[in-house]
Formats: sequence, C-alpha cells, structure tokens
Amino acid sequence: MDITSALGFISSQLRAEKLKTLSPLETIILEEAWKGINGKRYNEIGGWYNFSGHSVKMAASKLWQRLSDLCGERVQKNNVQTVVECYYNRVAIAIPENIVNENINFIGRENAIAHLQTKINQGAKIILIQAAAGIGKTTLATEFLKNQNFDKILYLTMAKERETISPVESIVEEWLKKDFEEEPGRDFMVSLGRLKRLLQNQKIGILIDNLEPALDSEFRFIEPHRSYIELLRVLTDSMVQSVTLITSRERLCEGDITVETYRLPDLDYSAWKQYFEYYQINNHESILTEMHKAYGGNAKAMRILCGAVQEDDQGDIQAYWNFNKAELLAKPDLKNLVNSQFKRLQELDINAFKLLNRLGCYRYQDVPTVPYNGLLCLLWDVSEGEQRRVIESLKNRSLVEFKKDEFFLHPMIREEAIARLRKSGDWETANIKAAEFWTESVKSIETLQDGLTALEAYYHYVAIQDFDNAGEVITRERDKAILYSEESNYSQLKAKSLTGLGELYRIQGEFATALTHHQESIEILENIGAKCDLAEAYYQQALTYQQMGDRENSKPNFDNAIQLFTEIEAPRQVERVIKSII
Repeated sequence: MDITSALGFISSQLRAEKLKTLSPLETIILEEAWKGINGKRYNEIGGWYNFSGHSVKMAASKLWQRLSDLCGERVQKNNVQTVVECYYNRVAIAIPENIVNENINFIGRENAIAHLQTKINQGAKIILIQAAAGIGKTTLATEFLKNQNFDKILYLTMAKERETISPVESIVEEWLKKDFEEEPGRDFMVSLGRLKRLLQNQKIGILIDNLEPALDSEFRFIEPHRSYIELLRVLTDSMVQSVTLITSRERLCEGDITVETYRLPDLDYSAWKQYFEYYQINNHESILTEMHKAYGGNAKAMRILCGAVQEDDQGDIQAYWNFNKAELLAKPDLKNLVNSQFKRLQELDINAFKLLNRLGCYRYQDVPTVPYNGLLCLLWDVSEGEQRRVIESLKNRSLVEFKKDEFFLHPMIREEAIARLRKSGDWETANIKAAEFWTESVKSIETLQDGLTALEAYYHYVAIQDFDNAGEVITRERDKAILYSEESNYSQLKAKSLTGLGELYRIQGEFATALTHHQESIEILENIGAKCDLAEAYYQQALTYQQMGDRENSKPNFDNAIQLFTEIEAPRQVERVIKSII
C-alpha cells in the first residue's frame, strides 16, 4: 500500500469510527513515518515545517494512540506501515461477510475509496472518475457520496444523445427550487451566485454522471453547452463546502477549470471471486480465473456473466463457460457496451477510430504490450504532425490501456477491433506494417525477449497468408533465434522457431520436412518441460499428419495437445484443437 492509499484509508476509517481525522501536522508525521529509515525524525520535521520539536512529539504521541485504538494493536513510528496494512487486509477480507444486497456491486473498491478520500483531504473540489464503459464509475461515485455525511446530494445525469442534453441553466434552476427551496434569479449568473452562497454554508455532494456526450472531439464542452464551464467554476471555488464527482469515459480538457482526474482500474480477481461466491455459484477457480482474464476484470461483465450463469445454467459456471467462451461479446448487453464506444469514436475522430481497429492485429501474447512506435507504424495514412494527437485521443477516451509508453487493448475492445479490422480494407496493410515494425525493432537477439519480439512478425505474415515473408522471418530468426539459443543454452526459443518452420513447410505441402522440424521441436520442449509450447508443437504435428491423411498418427498428437492445454488450464486452446479435428 502506498502512502496516498494509506492516508485515504486511514481517514475514512477514522471517520467511520467517529475518531478525530488527521490534522495537517499528523499527515506530515504519518508521511515521514511511512518512509521508514528514509523519513525525517521528529526534530527534523519541526525544523523543516516550522513546528516546534515539542509540538511534533506531542502530535505524534496522540496520533499513534488514535491509530492504536483504530487498528486494535499498538502503533508506533517504526511499525505503523505494517500494522495499518494488516488492519486494511482484515477490513478488506471482512467486507463480503457484512455486505448488504444494495452494496454488493460496490465490492472490491477499497483502494478506489482511499484514493478519492485522499484527493478530497488534499483539497480537491472536483474529481473526474475516468474509465471505459462498464468499469463501475457510477457505482463508485454514488456509493462514495452516500457515505460522506453530506447535508444533501445533488444529481445530474447527462443525456446520452447530444440533442437531449439539458441546458445548465435549467439544471441550476431545478437545484435551487427543489433541493434548496430558493428562487432562481432572472439571470443565469445571478442564479449561480445564489447557488454558490448555499454551497458555502452547507456541506453538499454533487454527482455529474456520464459527462462525455457533452464533450467534443477535443474533450471540451460542445458549443451549445459551454455555460457548463461557469457551473464548474463555482464548484471549484475554494470557499464552497461541496465535493463534486464527475464520471466520464473521456477526459475533460478545459484549461481554466481545475479538475482532478482519477483513472478507475478494473476489478481484480478477488473481487470477482467474492461476487460469485456471494451469489452461491459453484466456483471452479480455474474457470473463473479465465473468465476474469478474458473480460479484463470489467465490473459490468462480472454482473452480466453472474446473472447469465444463474439463469441459463442454474449456477453451473463450467457448463456456461464451455458453451460461451468462444465469443466474448455474445451477450447483447456486452456487445452494445463496446459498440457504443466504437460508434462515438467513429463520429468524433475517424483517424483514432482507424487506429483502434488496426491495433486489433497485435496478439498481446508472447509480447504482451506494444511500444509507442508500434502505434505510429499503423498511422501510415496520417500526417506526422497529427499522429501524436491521434494516440492521445485513444488514451483520453479510455479505449487503449497504457503504462508509460507501452500499450495494449482490453480483451473485449480487442475482440471488437479485430472483427472490424478483418472486414475493413486495412487488414492486410496493418499486419504488414506491424510485421515490419517488429522486424525493425530488434537489431540483434541478445535475450529471450528479443527473440520472441522478432518472431512476432511471423504471426502477422501467417495471418494474411503471406507465407513467403513468414518463411523468411522464420529462416532469419532460426539462424537473429537458433544461434542465440545454442550460445545461451536457451532452447525454448529454438523450439518455437522450429515449430513455426514446420507449419510453413506443411502449408507448402513439404510434409516430410515439416515432420522433421515438428519432431525436433517436440524433443527439445519435452526435455525442458515447456508445456504450452509443447502443446502447440503437438498440435502443429497433428495438423500435418491430418493433412497427409494419416489419421493413425494425427489422433495421438491431437490427444497430447488437448491433454497439455488442459493441464495448463487453457480451455480456449483446447477448443481450438478440437475444432481443427476433421
């Protein structure tokens, strides 16, 4: 747990237990103590922050006592991090046992609560909770505001269609009349002045939900609704006691408005597990793990899938997943969720829309992320000066996952992207550009990852049935891969190259040569125990025998592949093998 999360968690728990919340000096003491041996001593804190040494010691003594009362064990400067983290784990684990029906959808958001609380403690007036569709933005914002002891909570939900968005003048007038029993002014700015005075005297929570329909392609308010800026200006005033949460799939980029942005992450596996257990669904851990991975932890997907397992298969998660795993977006709710994001992007930013579809060509497997230049290479029809803006557009719309300069697509987004890409005229060009990028990105193979990266070009050429270039990649990599593996004694890379080479020879009808490469690959992989690659090698050998019409030898290889994929809990690969058997 980092200090930001810790401060938010401690503050929320102190408030819940009706204990005194953290003062500015106590916050400083806690921050320094959290650093361990690198933190400042009490006398150093005093000198650095203009407190007397005695004041710091007294404040620390009271802080440690209050935290001891909260955590149920003695807290000191040298153990505060350990004790607080243990207390956090106890609280997090206890939540499912005490949760009520109306809050079950709020599960797994302890860290998010801590982050929001910390930002508020630091003085944030407006926090924009940003995430893709279905992550749980509205649920988080609604439940968080309910538990902040506000005098009132004001709600504003943006219409999904631009044409039906309510004018901000009408919203403010409604708030004044119905929520505060105040008469609005004849002029909008007069009404805002009255609202501001009310917010200075009362503790008010405000939720502005689903903001993105009111934003243009540059993430600013659309022209008919620019007056919303004036409302936000009031809500960011330092004198008001209000806290405003905004939910949006997109960033808000209005330069003269100070808005804190919090990117809400997907739910982790433990949250999914607790949710399914709450509804008493028989839990096959390997299946739920695969479902969680396939849907990227999406909160709405979790709820839809849980309901479908109950309704369609009477709680039998294994039966449900065996039937539905081949198509992630089979459920209309999930399909519509993803489609709506693609549709809006197509309307607002056609170049970003094309890039999103083209990103579907990457595999995100042996090389799980794509560097920045891997996106640039897919913008072959966009001017160099425009390319960075296009990439930023995807980032700001929560349509591409990123960390530093490494990118990947959420599994549901990728499924839709690759389906659209295959239907477009960009399928072949996108794969060629991606293959060229991978080839150019590795100048020499010095590590295993270098070899795997270079081999990505092979898969792109195979996808468009360009077997000549695929063979060239394998031949070259067998020499930029096999030479490296022999020198470094890392045989797995050599085996993967041989498997690919065998596949190419089979495609060209040179079955004897193909089998030679398959067998060599299998022998290497059996020796090193690389089950996933060994399963693939058996699968490719089975396909070769099958194409030769040799069922006697194809069947045991198919069986071996199925067994190994089953052992490593890869049911989608098992299904792939079964579908290939003629």
